[in-house]
Amino acid sequence: MRVGNFIYWPHQDRAYVVVLDPDPNNPRLFVEMIPPLLNLEGFPSSILGQINGDNMCIAYSNGFNIGFMLRQEDGLDAGAWANIRVFNLADPVNAKIAQSPENRLKIAAMRGSILYLTTTAMFTPQSVSWFACLCLESGRLEWLFPRTYDGFFQPYHHS
Repeated sequence: MRVGNFIYWPHQDRAYVVVLDPDPNNPRLFVEMIPPLLNLEGFPSSILGQINGDNMCIAYSNGFNIGFMLRQEDGLDAGAWANIRVFNLADPVNAKIAQSPENRLKIAAMRGSILYLTTTAMFTPQSVSWFACLCLESGRLEWLFPRTYDGFFQPYHHS
């Protein structure tokens, strides 16, 4: 994934990110640690993405809570991850779906500041999953469609 001038590769069970700075005068390759909190049992779904132009972002789910972190670029906390916002989506999910099969949301993809969510895990063709999108900047949730999650999900949006 490319964010600004840097290229990022998630590595080793989401514990690290390999970063390439392709500056022709001084190319660098280094490793950054993902916040250890995201590797705990309560955070089974997270994704690395880009938000607000050139900022690297980690979006994560914990039950019906969807949050995102930004990497601090300057100041005393440079290099640290800051939790920016957490959205509690329990009420909108319960209003749309009487009983969620797994009682949590999963992150399917991230495109810009739009996060695509599902109500069941990937490749569970026996149950219907609702797909939704959440704008991380405004907090607006939109329900897209219900369908079985029996294949690869690739969001597509055009201008």
